[in-house]
Amino acid sequence: MQSKRSSLIGIGWFVLSLLVSSVNDILAKYLSSNLPTLEISFFRFFFGTLSLLPIIGFYGISSIKTRRFSIHFIRGFLLVIAISLWTYGLRYSQVTTATIISFTIPMFILIMAPLFLKEYVSKSLWMATILGMIGILITLNPKDVQFNAMSMMFIIAAMIFASLDIINKKYSIKESLLSMIFYSSLVTSLVGVIPLYFQWVKPNGPDILCLILLGICSNLILFCLLKSFRLINASRVAPFRYLELIISIILAYLIFGDIPTQNMYLGSALIIPCALYVESYKEKGCKNK
Repeated sequence: MQSKRSSLIGIGWFVLSLLVSSVNDILAKYLSSNLPTLEISFFRFFFGTLSLLPIIGFYGISSIKTRRFSIHFIRGFLLVIAISLWTYGLRYSQVTTATIISFTIPMFILIMAPLFLKEYVSKSLWMATILGMIGILITLNPKDVQFNAMSMMFIIAAMIFASLDIINKKYSIKESLLSMIFYSSLVTSLVGVIPLYFQWVKPNGPDILCLILLGICSNLILFCLLKSFRLINASRVAPFRYLELIISIILAYLIFGDIPTQNMYLGSALIIPCALYVESYKEKGCKNK
């Protein structure tokens, strides 16, 4: 009985992380109408870093001890590019489009696995990945007269997020989780402050509030995931990941009046099962060379 209750609570924390993730995209899209993309990215990580300081104070400075500043710099540099591209894409595209493209990140990881992780990938997984890429084309529909090329930013950002996951897989076992989060946020803030000189727009009161919330929510996503994975295996909550599509559709409609296109539904109908297959059977389909 306790096990079942723990599983349900774990699923609840996971679904909450999806809700917070969708809220972050909503906040970023809202802010993009008033502030430059790079300014949003900077404040996202600046306030994210500040929100971590009380946690570091509680666990002690030793919790962020590191000998891998170069890795943290690389992660932070890649992260500021990825988040900036993602936010820039949100300025011109529906939040639902971003959510659908985010489902392809495991496929990009799989593409990079043979090169960076020395893993062999089965033919069935390659086939699922190719179908997923076709799903991206259907979702974005480049032939449509309403197609905005800026939505392609999501693809580039997804590839960078995948590369970050590859780096995390290689080095996370050698670093504490808190140090991985803190230094990536800190480096991203430091790198992101430079463009502010050229693109500064003074945020108003509501914008500042949204920026603070954006930074806090960025860390809250990880907090919810950690709470979930302490109670339930990550593979068991994987199918619930795609509830984010429903959440983003509802929130985007309520706040921006966005209605998904037929191509978005068709693309997600192809991407979701392929992503599920890749995530569910990646360990069976991949092995060390």
